[in-house]
Amino acid sequence: MLEDLFDSGDLERSYDSGHYAQQLDRALATVTDEATLMTVLRTVRRREMVRIAWRDLAGFAVLDETLADLSALAEACL
Repeated sequence: MLEDLFDSGDLERSYDSGHYAQQLDRALATVTDEATLMTVLRTVRRREMVRIAWRDLAGFAVLDETLADLSALAEACL
């Protein structure tokens, strides 16, 4: 997961509004059952929580951005 985050450049960049919803739409496009849905949601949430925490702890994001990302991720997952 960390390798993917580094390679994608996601640790160093801010997301636009709506990014999480678009990301989840793509990830869930082929889901056909509840078990797969839950697995995909957990995988996306885990990756993005690591990204958000890393950016916060490394000083790549200010507190307002960190809190906004957490809220946007939660909203998209719901």
